[in-house]
Amino acid sequence: MSLDDLNINLDDVQESSGGSTPFPPGEYTLSAALYERKTSGNGNPMLEFEFNVVGPTHAGRKVWERFMLNNQVGISRLKSWMSASGGNPSGNLSEDMVRSCMGKPFTASIVVEEGDPKPGGGKYADKNKISSFKAGAGPAQPHAQTEQPQQAQATPAAGLETASWS
Repeated sequence: MSLDDLNINLDDVQESSGGSTPFPPGEYTLSAALYERKTSGNGNPMLEFEFNVVGPTHAGRKVWERFMLNNQVGISRLKSWMSASGGNPSGNLSEDMVRSCMGKPFTASIVVEEGDPKPGGGKYADKNKISSFKAGAGPAQPHAQTEQPQQAQATPAAGLETASWS
């Protein structure tokens, strides 16, 4: 199949720089799309995640996070994400525990991290980073409204004397 067979009219498509510019800091709803167990350059075990922005703005953008599994900070952040996603992070860490949190919305506080210096000069591009996970978060779910019965206006019984407060 050649490109000619796809019949794509480029006149109707806006140009894009690829979306590598960080979006503004703030609170966003995210969900975990992918994860992979890897080994860091220093030989340490880690989980690398790709999170999708769900809203309220910048839907479709991505944020990446690495949870280092050889230190308390990385494990604590992993547990915070799992809790924020509605998971039950208790007991020994397992694949099933992580998988149960995948695709579940949660709220994260996003910041812009300045790019590190490049070895040959200059610096890498700035990027978005998750600064914290918000437990019990995610998009608000609609609550069923139950209609409350209306109470009739109270009137004194016949023959009952009432006091006048002035």
